[in-house]
Amino acid sequence: MSSPSETETTLATQIDGFVAPISDAVNAVIFFAIPIGTISLPVVVIWLISAAVILTIRLNFINLRGFGHAWRVLFRSRMHAQQGMR
Repeated sequence: MSSPSETETTLATQIDGFVAPISDAVNAVIFFAIPIGTISLPVVVIWLISAAVILTIRLNFINLRGFGHAWRVLFRSRMHAQQGMR
């Protein structure tokens, strides 16, 4: 009769053997580096930059227009907390 640790190791090895090829394939696609000029950027970085630019334009630059308001809200809440106000 095998001990529980041997069974877990065998099960973990089997799971790893099944998932590793899938994980390697996904890893190769997501982190594939595309050379741009003198640097190479992974696909995931290009995807994130593209999403940031598209959403910034689509939402009418709210991330830039609302930046001052966000800082005022942040520091106003701290000032009110120090003064005992909510």
